[in-house]
Amino acid sequence: MKNHESHSSLYAHLELQQLTSRDLLIRTQRVVTEERRATVSLIAHLEEIQARRLFAEIGFSSMWEFCTKYLKLSEGAAQRRIQAMRLVQRLPEAQKENAHEALASGSLSLSNAAALQSFLKTQEKAGTPSSDAGALIEQMANFSQQECQTALFKIAPQPEAKERSKCVSAEKHRELKFVVTDEVFQKLERIKGLIAHKMPNPSLGELTGYLATEVLARLEKRKGLGATVTGNATEPARLGPQPISPQKATAAAAVTPPSLPVSPSVPVSPTLSDPLPAGKLVYLPAALRRQVFAKSEGRCQFTFENRRCTSTVALELDHIVPLALNGPNELSNFRILCRQHNLQQCHQKLGFQF
Repeated sequence: MKNHESHSSLYAHLELQQLTSRDLLIRTQRVVTEERRATVSLIAHLEEIQARRLFAEIGFSSMWEFCTKYLKLSEGAAQRRIQAMRLVQRLPEAQKENAHEALASGSLSLSNAAALQSFLKTQEKAGTPSSDAGALIEQMANFSQQECQTALFKIAPQPEAKERSKCVSAEKHRELKFVVTDEVFQKLERIKGLIAHKMPNPSLGELTGYLATEVLARLEKRKGLGATVTGNATEPARLGPQPISPQKATAAAAVTPPSLPVSPSVPVSPTLSDPLPAGKLVYLPAALRRQVFAKSEGRCQFTFENRRCTSTVALELDHIVPLALNGPNELSNFRILCRQHNLQQCHQKLGFQF
């Protein structure tokens, strides 16, 4: 049986390799549509199992246990499907079909369906008037998860969480809990994108550690609080500028550093006014780099069918006409791409495999 499945999988993979890019996209969209329909069918089955309490009949104490142990769904997948099923159960029979259609078309995602059910359940526990489930489903049509959460907060604002700091391990690790504005959160996301080459996908804890180290180093340097090394001992630097003796000042003024020869093997960073040779890897002036990044507005510039990539993570400088094809080192030939689109363009234009 396993050999048959492995042969079928290999055949399917080889078949996909023969498809054109357009046909592959069409097939993928079809698979997603079929998956959504299968999900709606599963939710309907779960609703009937819940109504019959069939999960208890075969020895499970809850729908959760039935889904995770009997159906082998992951915890997250089970949670979203059970919540979506309970949301549909709230609706009168005339509106259930609309909810199924919204789930099948993707206008209502499983995540948002689960969020709506949790929201309505919270209203019930608080004893507040419950919102109309059908109206909420229509209101949240085609909303992203963040847009859905924002809309729900507008309907019933939650009390602002208090800041908290507590020790959570013997190594004196601390858990911090605080609320930031969306503007601050977007700045943190931009910082994550700018340091992605050094720290790929850092957690918020790692990002906080990085920011604390960087900011503290700059502040200490500005205020003269850095450490100085004397011999083998390290001691704190004195605050403020240090006086220089007349003898040292005279000696320093009398010393003229010799001009060092430039090795021909080391490329010299040209100025922005100097023409840069085409087809060669050279150091790019900082002013040129700034112009390219400013033109990109801090976002990947790759566009497909008038739809631009939204990534702000791991941005890289890219030659539109590659250097290998004698592309010029001019402003008009530069753009900013995210790592994934840079690799994709390299494969498309030069045939490199990754």
